[in-house]
Amino acid sequence: MIFDKIKDLNLVDRKTFYQILSHNITISIRGIWSDKEKNDDEKVESLVLANEIMHRVTKAVLVLERNEREWDDDLCGRMIEDYIEKDVGLRQEIAWSIESSYKNLTSRST
Repeated sequence: MIFDKIKDLNLVDRKTFYQILSHNITISIRGIWSDKEKNDDEKVESLVLANEIMHRVTKAVLVLERNEREWDDDLCGRMIEDYIEKDVGLRQEIAWSIESSYKNLTSRST
């Protein structure tokens, strides 16, 4: 996953990645909610998992912003992997969010 590349970025770029990712996850959440192939119970389950992921991502932004302790990007990536393994549709949405965030970040750097 991309998180093994994130840990090698400088602090500003790491924060920026997580900020972009949180924005992209909100877009993914809209996709989950408007998915006509899922019933409401399935949507709620996906949204609960997406919320857990968003909790991790926004915590990353906070920890990196305060710079009070080290943030473990690998652990964050593994936790996200655990959540998206539970839901194929969520996996697709969150994978898009992560990949788009990294591409957005790296296109700014070049």
